[in-house]
Amino acid sequence: MGEDKYLFIKLLFNERFGIINEPLVIYHTEASDLWGMQNSNMLTLEPFLEEPDAIINSCPVATQHILRKHLLFWALNKTGMYAKIGKKKQATELLDRFISADYPYTKAVAKVQLLVWISPMLPLMRRLWHSVKWMTLR
Repeated sequence: MGEDKYLFIKLLFNERFGIINEPLVIYHTEASDLWGMQNSNMLTLEPFLEEPDAIINSCPVATQHILRKHLLFWALNKTGMYAKIGKKKQATELLDRFISADYPYTKAVAKVQLLVWISPMLPLMRRLWHSVKWMTLR
């Protein structure tokens, strides 16, 4: 998973391109096994998040700071997904990979760090919330 993103990031930062607003292909999802596996693969870590330096080093130096911001955004999104289902170890490992002098420390990073910190409690809190909600509906 993530090979398309990796390719498009490399093209975006290294090549000239244009946009054609006319649809030139038809994409059938009903025959694709990948489409049905989309939800199960949502937590698969994309290669460019596992080893961000590989894609950063293939990018021109002048635009690496922009790419780092985008990688941080994707990493925070994935970290939040891990945290919300109680996978603190994976969330912490991913977040640690992107907290350094090379990546900006923002309010978003602080929010995700808090989410990771409370992540072991989230599945229990979610079950309690659904139980209380169900009991009040009766």
